[in-house]
Amino acid sequence: AGRALEPLKRPVDMVVLGMGEDGHTASLFPGSPNLAQALAGTCAEPCMAMLAPVAPHPRISLTWPLLARARRRCLAIQGPAKLETLRQALRADPLRMPIRAFLNDPLEIYWSP
Repeated sequence: AGRALEPLKRPVDMVVLGMGEDGHTASLFPGSPNLAQALAGTCAEPCMAMLAPVAPHPRISLTWPLLARARRRCLAIQGPAKLETLRQALRADPLRMPIRAFLNDPLEIYWSP
């Protein structure tokens, strides 16, 4: 998958993230074996294999460096439960709630009740 992404122009123009109630985003799941590496600012890989704890089949995620360097970053969430998750993520460790890794960067947040 990494080779397939080589022609991708970087930085990416725009990334629109979602977020699960466990704080995962972009298939970056808490408890995934590769999570720390995928969130590391020094990660040179554009994508990595991830495992979701509740659906343990392999997934591919873009890594934090590729996503975070996008020219424009947005987060779209809906409902009071996701708003509360976002509030919790502001105080959380990114390994526990991966969305936290994106909250220090310029990020446009769109929430609807």
